[in-house]
Amino acid sequence: MNKEGYLFLGEEDFKKSLSLFFSGVYLTNYDIRKIGLKIGKEYPLKERGLLLRIILKDISDSLEKREIAINSLIELLEERRNAYIGLRDSYRGSEDILEPWCTKIDSYILELKKIGNKG
Repeated sequence: MNKEGYLFLGEEDFKKSLSLFFSGVYLTNYDIRKIGLKIGKEYPLKERGLLLRIILKDISDSLEKREIAINSLIELLEERRNAYIGLRDSYRGSEDILEPWCTKIDSYILELKKIGNKG
């Protein structure tokens, strides 16, 4: 457990999860609530930063919930990457715009997998 009390995401990682320019996707309140449902919690709609903080606190004492949350986030990122790839393949000339976002998503997925393996 790190100094913020979270098992898998510290404050810096937390900010990366909410950053379009780092993770390559914009996590909506709905996306974050879906992750919550997968760990067995239903959260009311709130500001997405607050919502993610609540989830991180709720999983801080359970390795099983931690793994579910990491895998759910990776799954969401992969869905978005596949959507970007579909758009890239459908629209010639869009590679220059979409490829950097796919690269960001891939990098963030690798980082999450490393965090998940630290257990």
